[in-house]
Amino acid sequence: MPTEAFHAHVGRLLVPLAMPWREALDRMDREGEGILLAVDDQGRLRRTVTDGDLRRAMLASAHGAVLADLPSQPPVVAGVEAGAAPVRALMERDRITHLPVV
Repeated sequence: MPTEAFHAHVGRLLVPLAMPWREALDRMDREGEGILLAVDDQGRLRRTVTDGDLRRAMLASAHGAVLADLPSQPPVVAGVEAGAAPVRALMERDRITHLPVV
């Protein structure tokens, strides 16, 4: 069962879709994670945002300044009932290093 400290840490990774890119990078740096969990106004996870997503958008001179302006991409997630082997397979299949468990 996750601890209060775990929940507090995950809570610091939740950010609004209206967060500016620069602020998102600052949050990633401060939290020491390469991922943020972008949520809508109702707190529903809408996408994960990685440092690579932001780097590619900035290098491509993408127009926009907030997370909602990034190309739409549904988040890859695992359910709380998922076992370690299926989660590992999903991460390898999608070539990801972070996977929200919802």
